[in-house]
Amino acid sequence: MLPFVVDEAHRLPPADGFIPNSALVRLLFPEETSADQEESKYQPPVLTDSQIDFLNDFRQRVSCYSHSR
Repeated sequence: MLPFVVDEAHRLPPADGFIPNSALVRLLFPEETSADQEESKYQPPVLTDSQIDFLNDFRQRVSCYSHSR
């Protein structure tokens, strides 16, 4: 048996009119969820061939500098 009443452990202090900003934002601007957002999964970006070529050239240039030390 617990030495305290669970309901009393969750009781808030006397109301002085203060509402934390984080709680106020949630009350005033609730998050809107749509079916599209819930169903969509992360898709990594797709690079074009020219972007891939640029990255490969850049890696080759950088690797030659790192091996010279």
